[in-house]
Amino acid sequence: MRALRGFVAVIACVTAGVLLLAPPALAVPNTWSMTGSMSTARIQHTATLLPDGQVLVAGGFDQDNNATAGAELFDPAAGDWTATGSLNSARAQHTATLLSDGKVLVAGGATGPSSALSSAELYDPATGDWTRTGSMQNARSFHTATLLPNGKVLVAGGSQGGGGVLASAELYDPATGSWSATGSMHTARVNFTATLLPDGKVLVSGGQIGPLASAELYDPATGMWSMTGSMNTARQFHTATLLRNGQVLVAGGYGPPSLEAVASAELYDPATGVWTMTGSMSTARGAHTATLLDNGLVLVAGAETASGQLASAELYDPATATWSATGSMNTARGQHTATLLDDGQVLVAGGLGPDGFAGATAELFSPPTDPTSTSVSCSPGTVAVEASSTCTVTVTDTGAGSVSTPTGTVSFGSSGPGSFDGNPCTLIEASSGVASCSVSYVPGATGTPTRSEAITATYGGDTTHAGSSGTTTVTVQPTTRADCQHGGWQNYGFQNQRDCVQFVNGGLGAPPPSKADCLHGGWRNHGFASQGDCVSFVATTGKNEPGKNVPTPRET
Repeated sequence: MRALRGFVAVIACVTAGVLLLAPPALAVPNTWSMTGSMSTARIQHTATLLPDGQVLVAGGFDQDNNATAGAELFDPAAGDWTATGSLNSARAQHTATLLSDGKVLVAGGATGPSSALSSAELYDPATGDWTRTGSMQNARSFHTATLLPNGKVLVAGGSQGGGGVLASAELYDPATGSWSATGSMHTARVNFTATLLPDGKVLVSGGQIGPLASAELYDPATGMWSMTGSMNTARQFHTATLLRNGQVLVAGGYGPPSLEAVASAELYDPATGVWTMTGSMSTARGAHTATLLDNGLVLVAGAETASGQLASAELYDPATATWSATGSMNTARGQHTATLLDDGQVLVAGGLGPDGFAGATAELFSPPTDPTSTSVSCSPGTVAVEASSTCTVTVTDTGAGSVSTPTGTVSFGSSGPGSFDGNPCTLIEASSGVASCSVSYVPGATGTPTRSEAITATYGGDTTHAGSSGTTTVTVQPTTRADCQHGGWQNYGFQNQRDCVQFVNGGLGAPPPSKADCLHGGWRNHGFASQGDCVSFVATTGKNEPGKNVPTPRET
C-alpha cells in the first residue's frame, strides 16, 4: 500500500547545525555507500542527530502502513542500528526537536489518514527511555517544529485530521513541560516549511491548501506573525535550507497547475523580504530532502514523482547559483530522512522505495572535497643548533565556488636532524576558508658549518577538503659567538672553536692590547676559550702590534 505523502518540512527542522570532524578513511567523495539497515521499514518518520553523534529514528508508517512506536539508534562508528526505548504512542507525520538539554521532543503526528495526535513525549539519550510531557492544545500532523533561541519550541500549522488545516501555533516550554498558545498564522498551512533565521525570527513558506506561494514571519519577541514577500512559484512538499549567507534556498516541491513535481528554486533575502529565482535543478522533485553540507553546498537527494521514486542527487552552490549532478543513491526513495553526521557525511534512511512500499535500508553520502593549498614559514629563518624556530602552516580552501574552512591536523617533517614540538598541530580558523597552526622546530647537530633544511608541512584533508603540502627552508648555522663556546663548535663540524668564531665574526679582528680587554666577557670578542687564556696571552706577548701575535684560543 502506498503511504501518505509529506514530511519534508520536518526534515528541514532537524538536520541543521552540525560540527565537522575527520572523514572515514575509505570515504570516496561524491558517492553513496550502503550502511546497516534499520530493523523496521519506515516512512514519514523522524531522524535526529544526538549530542553523542548517534542518530535517533522514531515512529513512522511501516511496510504495512501501520504507525509504529519503535525507535532505534544509528552508530556512525559501527555503521549499524540498535533498538532503543519505544514511544508511548505509535505515530507518524510528527516532529522531533533536539532541545537545549540534549533531550528530544516528539510532538503530534497521526496514526492514520484521518487522525491527528496532540500528545508529546521526551526522549532521554542518557536512559534510552521516553516519558510523556504536556500535550499540545491542538492535535496536529504534518506541522512544523522550530527550536527558538530562547529554548522554547514553536509548533505551527498542520492537519487536524479529517481534512482540516490549522493556522494556529503554540509554544512548548521545556522548563515547565507545558504548551501555551501564541499568535496564529495569517494562512492555514500543511506540508510547508519553517526556517529559523539568523535574527531569531521564523520564516514559513508555501504548503497547502493550495499549493501556496505566500510566506510569513514569526517574531518571538511579540508572538505575532507578519506577511512577507511571496514566492515566485506556489509549492508544497518542498525543502527550505538556511544558507551560510543568511538567505533561504527553497527547492522543488509540487506546484501548479496539476501538482506535478517542479525543478525551480528560489532564494529569500531576510534583509529585503523578497524572493528571487535562482538556478533550477536538473530534475523536478517533490518529497525530497535538502541538507546543508559543511562546505556550504546543499545536497538534494531522492524524490517522489508521478513516474516513481528517484535515486538521483544534485548539489547547489550558493557562490555560483548553479546545480551540478553528484552520485546517485543505491536505492530510489522519497519521503526519507537525511541527517548530517558529525563526520560530514549524510545519512539517508527509510522512505518510500521503488516498489511503492516503506523501506528499511540506509546509506551514506560522502561530500565532494575542495582543493586546498598549504604554505609554511619558519621564524627565525636562520637558527643555531638546539635553538628554536617557530614554523607556522596555513591551509586555504582554493575551491572555485563556495569555500569552507579546512579542519584537522597538519604533520611536519624535516630533511635534517632535528625535532618538532607540538607535531602534528591542530588547525584553527584564521578567516573564512583559511586555517593555521604552529609548531616549534629545534635542529640537531651536523657535520657542516652551514646547511639548509627543508621543512615540509602535510595536510591530510577532511571530509570536504583534499590534502595538500607545502615546503620552506631553515638555515642552520652558528649565529653568535656563544654558539661556538663550550664545545658548541663541534655541532657544526669545525676543527676548533677559533674557526667557529671566525665564521660568525667574518674574522677574529685585532688581538687584545691589554688585560682590560679580557674582562667582562671581552675575551669572547677575541676568540678565547676563557678570560684566563686571554689574560695569559696579553701577559706573554706584551703590547701587540696590529695583525701580529694573533691569539690561538684553546679548544673547549
